[in-house]
Amino acid sequence: MTQRLREDSVVLLTGATGFIGSHLAEHLIKQGYRVRCIVRPETVKPKWIDGLPLEIVRASLTDRTALHTTTAGVRTIIHVAGVTKAKRHEDFRRGNVDTTASLLDVARRIPDLKRFCCISSLT
Repeated sequence: MTQRLREDSVVLLTGATGFIGSHLAEHLIKQGYRVRCIVRPETVKPKWIDGLPLEIVRASLTDRTALHTTTAGVRTIIHVAGVTKAKRHEDFRRGNVDTTASLLDVARRIPDLKRFCCISSLT
C-alpha cells in the first residue's frame, strides 16, 4: 500500500546513521514523510539507512552554506546527531554545541519552518 505524502512533508533529519536516527527515519518514511538526511562527508556507507527511500546530503553540520542549501523546502528539522564520546573536550563541544548552534542559526532563517526538535541520547 502506497501512502500519500503528507502536506509539508519534507523532514530534515540529522543523525540518521545512528541507532535512534535510523529507526526514526524508517518511522517517518512509513508515516508518509519525505526524509532528507545530512550525513558526514567522511561516512563511507550509511549502513542503517542504506536502501531506504530517502535523500542523503553529505555535509558538515558546521557548514552554514551547505545547511542553507540542504534546508530548502524543509518544514521540520529533527536534530538527533551528536557526539557521545571524544578524546578532547573541544571535540565533544564541536560535535554537540557548535553543530546545534549552526543548525539553529540556519533554521531561524527558514520562513516556513514549523518545527525544530532536538533529541539527545546523553543526560
